Amino acid sequence: MTDDLHVSYRRTGGFAGLEMAAEAEGPELSGEVARIADGLLARDADTAGPGSGPPQGADRFTYVLEVTRREEHRTFSWSDAEIPEDVRPLLEELGKRSEPRRAG
Repeated sequence: MTDDLHVSYRRTGGFAGLEMAAEAEGPELSGEVARIADGLLARDADTAGPGSGPPQGADRFTYVLEVTRREEHRTFSWSDAEIPEDVRPLLEELGKRSEPRRAG
């Protein structure tokens, strides 16, 4: 059930170094994307794909995704090249919702 699901998204890096951020509740997400977020809670952060080190190159991005449902919470971090294929639709939808966030 995605009614009590909360997802927080951050994308940092890139040529301009601009941080983009978005938050969404489960019912705000499309069905497929909400299922992806819900499924991430069943994974350990280590099994959702490689952890992110510093991006390789000035124009690369790092993505941080936090998924919460009640007391369950997982944080995932990936560089562009490390994003698991099954997670890409979730990051794409949240990326469309994202807005610039001031550093600090």
